[in-house]
Amino acid sequence: MAGEFCANHPDRPTALRCNKCAKLICPSCAMHTPVGYRCPQCVRGQQAVFDT
Repeated sequence: MAGEFCANHPDRPTALRCNKCAKLICPSCAMHTPVGYRCPQCVRGQQAVFDT
């Protein structure tokens, strides 16, 4: 985990990755979905698909 930090919070070390885009995310950013943890950007992108 050395040198791995949240993409949205560069001061927070993390080992979590979004299971869609593989971006590093901290527990504050991680959004639990039925298919695993995703970053807020991927969740918003998926919501846009269903909202259309």
